[in-house]
Amino acid sequence: MEQSPPGSTVANPRLLGLMRETVLPPLLDAFADVVDGLREPLLERGGRQGGDLSPLIEGLYLLRQQRDVVLGAYRIHLVKAWQLLESGAPFSSQLAFDSRTSKVDLVDHDELEVQLAIHHLAGALTREWQAELLALNNYLAWVDPGLRMAADSNPFSPAQIAMAVYEGFNAIALPGPMRISSVVCCEHDLVELVGPIYESVYNVLTQQFGAPDSGSTQGRQAHIPSTENELIEPEPDWLSKFFVEWEGPGRAADPSAAAPANSGRAGLQDITASTLPQALHQLLEQSRFAREQVQGRNPSQAGPRNTLSQRELISILTLLQIAPDTAIAAMVQAEGPLLPRLKKQMFQTASQLGVEAGAVKLSASDENIVDLIGMLFQVMFDECELSAAQREVMGKLIAPMTKVALQDRQLFLQSTHPARRLLNVLTEACEGNRGESVEERELLEKVEATVGRLTLEFDESQAVFRTLRGDFNAYYAEYKRHAELAEREVAERQRLEDALERARNTLQSRLDHHTSLPKPVRGILQAGWVAHASVLEAGGRGHTALMQLDGLLQALDTAQSGSGASSSCWEPVADWLQPVWMSMGKLRPEIAEARTSLIETLRVLASQPAIQSVAQADVEPEPALVDVHASHVIGPLSREELQDAVDFDNVTADYFSRLPVGTWLDFIDRDNRVQAGKLSWVSPISSRLLFVSRSGTRIAVASPQELAIMVKLNRLRLHRADDAFYSAMQGVVDRLQPAAA
Repeated sequence: MEQSPPGSTVANPRLLGLMRETVLPPLLDAFADVVDGLREPLLERGGRQGGDLSPLIEGLYLLRQQRDVVLGAYRIHLVKAWQLLESGAPFSSQLAFDSRTSKVDLVDHDELEVQLAIHHLAGALTREWQAELLALNNYLAWVDPGLRMAADSNPFSPAQIAMAVYEGFNAIALPGPMRISSVVCCEHDLVELVGPIYESVYNVLTQQFGAPDSGSTQGRQAHIPSTENELIEPEPDWLSKFFVEWEGPGRAADPSAAAPANSGRAGLQDITASTLPQALHQLLEQSRFAREQVQGRNPSQAGPRNTLSQRELISILTLLQIAPDTAIAAMVQAEGPLLPRLKKQMFQTASQLGVEAGAVKLSASDENIVDLIGMLFQVMFDECELSAAQREVMGKLIAPMTKVALQDRQLFLQSTHPARRLLNVLTEACEGNRGESVEERELLEKVEATVGRLTLEFDESQAVFRTLRGDFNAYYAEYKRHAELAEREVAERQRLEDALERARNTLQSRLDHHTSLPKPVRGILQAGWVAHASVLEAGGRGHTALMQLDGLLQALDTAQSGSGASSSCWEPVADWLQPVWMSMGKLRPEIAEARTSLIETLRVLASQPAIQSVAQADVEPEPALVDVHASHVIGPLSREELQDAVDFDNVTADYFSRLPVGTWLDFIDRDNRVQAGKLSWVSPISSRLLFVSRSGTRIAVASPQELAIMVKLNRLRLHRADDAFYSAMQGVVDRLQPAAA
C-alpha cells in the first residue's frame, strides 16, 4: 500500500483524489438521468392524488426550463463536500437544514414535508447499500487515520446525496407540493443507480490500492468450526477463484465497465466466450461430458446437427419466458435434476419456431451458460425453504436470467446488478414464508405479480429489472419494518422470561437454605418477589432485588434469634417487604394494613412455638418451580435428545458464544425440513441466543453448548450467504468440481 506523503492536508491525497474522480461524475450523471425522467412519475403521482393538475403542469414546465439550475445546485453541494473533506474539515449535511431553520419563524408545512422526504431518501440509500458503504468507508481510514468523520459528513454518503437533491430542487421556485413530489419520485430511481456507482468505485480502488483489510485472496467459511476442522484454511470463493484474475486490472480500472447494462441490444451479439472465464467454461464442459458418459450418451454419435445462433437461442428463451404455468411446473416440480428438464423444455419450445428438436444443438459456450443458470436455480431450490408453489413462481425467472447471463458478464461480477438484486430480494421474500398471516400472503402475491410483470415486459432491455425491483422494494421495506418490530417484541419477551427465570432460581436457592422461614413471609415472597426481581433484573438492577432479599432474610434471622415477642423485632422484616408490596400493585393504605397484620402475625407465631410448629407443618410442599429453560424453544431437538447427547465440541461452543448478532443459521428438524433463523439477541443473564424467522417470530432459544450439540447431531448448519445468487453460484462450483473430476 502506498504511504501517505508528509505535510499534506490529508494523509493520502492520491487516494482521496481517485475516489472523487470516480464517484463524483457518476453521481452527477445519475441525478441528471433521474431529473430527466421525472415527468412520467410526477404525472402518475398527481393523477393518483387527484385535484387540479394545472400547478403540476406549470411545475413540470419550470423544471424543464430550469433543469441546469437544479443540476448545478446539486453539483455545487457535492463539490463543496469534497473540498471541505480535502481541507481536513468535513461538514455535516444536517447543518444545511439547521441554517435554514435558525430563524424565529416556524418551518412551514411544505418545507417540513420536503425535509422529511429528504430524510427518507437518505434512509433508503443507507438501507439498500449498507454493505457497499461499509466497504468504501474502510478506505476513508486510509485518507487520514486521525480524521474524525461522522456518517453524514462522508462526501458520497446517503445523507450528502440526499442533501444535494434538497439543494437542487430548492434552487428554483417550485411550489411546495411539487418539491415534495419531486423528492419522493426521485427516490425510486436514484436508490437503484447509486449502488452500482459505489461498487464501481470500490472495484477501482481495489485495483489501485488493494483491499483495505488485506491483499490476500478472499476466503469463505464453508462449515461451523470444530476441533476437527479448526486448522483448515478457508477455500477461496467462486468469485476469487474464477472471476477476479479473469476480469483483470485493465478492465476493472474502467468505471464504465462496471456500470449496469441498460440496453440489452448491445449484448445480443455472440459474446459468450467472454461472458465466463475460460477456466469455468472448461469446468462446465468437463461436468457435462461426465454427465453424458454416466447417461450412456455420446454426442459425437448423434449425427450432424445445426448449431443454434445466440439470436435463435434468445428467441427460444423468450418463448419459454411466457410459457404456460403447466410447462414451468413440469420443469421445476418433478423429482430429479432441474437441468435436463430445462433443456428438454427449451428444445420443445424451439418447435414453435419451426425447428426440429433433434436437428439442432447449442454452441458449447451457450450451453455452458444454460448449464450454469440451470444448476444455479437447482442449488437455490435446494438451499432455500420454498414451497411447491413458490418454486413454480421462481422457476419463471430461469429463462429471463439465462437471457441476461448470455448478454451481460456483469451479472457475475457485480453484486448490484439489477437482475441479480431482483432475484435476491424475491428469493428472500419467499424463503420460509408459509403464508400463515395476512401480511405474508400479501407479500407472496406481490412476488407473483412482480414475476408476472417481468415475464411479460422483459425483452431486450434490462432496465425492467431495476424498475420492478424499485417497485417491489418499496413494498418489501414496509413489510420488513413490521418484521423488525415483531423481532424487537420477541426479544423483549425473551428478556423478561430470562429475568423471571433467574429470579425464580434465586428465590428457590434462598428458600432451600432457610427452611425455618415463616409461612406468611414465604407466601409473600412467592407471590410477589419473583415479579419484583424480574422487573429490576430486566432494567439492569438485579443486584438491588438480591440485596433486598438478603436484607430480609438477615432481618428474619435477627428477629428469630431474639425473643421475637416484641412487635419492634419484626418491623425491619416488614420494611424489607415494602418494595414487594408496591410491585404487587398495592396502594399505600393497603400496604400499611398488610404491614401491621404481618408484624402481629409474626409476633404471635414467635411467642407460641407450638402454634408456629403447627403452622410450619401445615405448609404444603412447594410445587417445583417451572424450569423455563426446559420449556424454551430450542430448535428441532427435543429435551430428551439434548440430554442424551451431553458431549459437545468446545471449539464449536466457543464459536457460538462469539456469534455476531444478525448471523443466520439453518435449523433442521427430524423430517429434514430446514428453517432459517437469524440471531436476534443474546441474553446478558443466561447467555442464551435467540433466533427469529424473517417475519420476526421466535424459532429457537439455546445456549452455545446446546447449539454445539445440535451441530454434532447434524441438526444445525451455516445458512447460505444473504446474496442468494452468490450462495447458489458457490454451490454450483462446489458441485462442478467433483463432478468434473
